[in-house]
Amino acid sequence: MLGYDITIEVEGSYDQPEITLASVPALEQTDLLTLLLTGRPPREDQLGRTGLRAGRAIALYVAKDVLAALLDSESAEAGESLLDRLTLEFGRDVTRSGGETIEARFRIADHWLTSRDTVYLTAEQDAYDHFGGGLRLVFRFR
Repeated sequence: MLGYDITIEVEGSYDQPEITLASVPALEQTDLLTLLLTGRPPREDQLGRTGLRAGRAIALYVAKDVLAALLDSESAEAGESLLDRLTLEFGRDVTRSGGETIEARFRIADHWLTSRDTVYLTAEQDAYDHFGGGLRLVFRFR
């Protein structure tokens, strides 16, 4: 799991089991339990992952403001700026290396084929640490 080989050893009677957790690389028992229950290594959060996440959020807001000032052009179709059509998502899942997944979507057209469709340009780093991109056509049904 996330680069850890985890061993669970259960001893004792069924009504009073003694559970021992071990891993390679080594983690403390409480950290291993947290990893098994949440899917995230707790030490990374304690050693700066939370700060990194907060820094990313601040950088995203600052970057949006800067880009909004630079790209203050309005969309002729919808009357919205380029940044209104951009969506960034961080941390929806954990990657194999323990990082966060990233997904970016940019809406390039509405009502392309039907009255209820939208076309997006997409890019992502997925849970397997692979990068990808493409064109996504979304149909909405009633």
